Amino acid sequence: PVAFQAEAAAGPWRLTVLEVVTGDDAAALVAGASEFNESPADGAMYVAVRLRAQNAGGAELGIDGNDFAVADASGNVRRFVGAIPPDPA
Repeated sequence: PVAFQAEAAAGPWRLTVLEVVTGDDAAALVAGASEFNESPADGAMYVAVRLRAQNAGGAELGIDGNDFAVADASGNVRRFVGAIPPDPA
């Protein structure tokens, strides 16, 4: 887990969570990103996270939504759903 606005290391990456958007605001971001994005399933919601990711290593690395997950208060982990993200991704 990475605390809000605190830098954390993950391998060569230095990650900082800058903003978290949930509920109707996150659903609006996702819906506005693409007409092909679906509404969240009943009982679920989108979570949009803006973060800074700095590669502090010497090798070029790619990073995308599939590299991240969120956990709820019960510890259940949810992965990226494959929606087209808002710009910037």
